[in-house]
Amino acid sequence: MAVSIAVVDGSGTIFESLRDVLPDAALWRVDEAAEEGEVSGADLIIVAAYPSPSWPEVGRFASASRTLVMSESPNLADERQAQLCGAVGYLPAGLWHAALRRGIDYALAGGRVNVAAALGLTPSRETAGLRGS
Repeated sequence: MAVSIAVVDGSGTIFESLRDVLPDAALWRVDEAAEEGEVSGADLIIVAAYPSPSWPEVGRFASASRTLVMSESPNLADERQAQLCGAVGYLPAGLWHAALRRGIDYALAGGRVNVAAALGLTPSRETAGLRGS
């Protein structure tokens, strides 16, 4: 069974790149003003950031489902804000496909995701058991 991932992405740039990264996933794109009903049933919600997302929106999605923020302009302040809003992680959209896939797999398996974990360098305590994913 394919995983289902809703991508909240007004411009569609990150959504298009995810189609290459996750060819077997059931991906669908919703605009930035998405209602919870548009993403219900998703195993993961990915919120695209150009450069920063609407943090109240991230919090709203994170309270409903596992939510990951992907940014075209990553920075540490936004990574911390994503965590404060309840997102399971924050990844730069420019990572190579294998790293993005690893990070998304960690999120789907219940881990918390950051760049180091996606690169397989220094997994966090929450993702250490998920290395083989």
